[in-house]
Amino acid sequence: MMFISLFKHLDDEKINELVASLNKSTQSLLEAEKRTKMPAQVLTDLQNATAKAKGAMESATVLINGIAARVQAAVDKAIAGGASAADLAPVQQLVIDLNTDASALSDAVAANLRF
Repeated sequence: MMFISLFKHLDDEKINELVASLNKSTQSLLEAEKRTKMPAQVLTDLQNATAKAKGAMESATVLINGIAARVQAAVDKAIAGGASAADLAPVQQLVIDLNTDASALSDAVAANLRF
């Protein structure tokens, strides 16, 4: 009721101005939406690129872990063959470094998947 009585006090010119203003605002909103809307193909491309990057990072983690395991096996074999732990300390440190890097990469992959 109050809404209708408001318009009773407005003349046609004022109503036309209000309608024009609403139309202009609506058009501005529609144009803004078009400018900010991401095309479907862009989103699909982004999803594909993300999946490829994730796969590459996971593969790198597996590779690093595999290298670390092989080096560790070589260290263990060398110690079993008579080498001292002190002699192999630099190589053992590489195994530790590789495992640390693999963990860091794995953590980074996991952290970047949460969005």
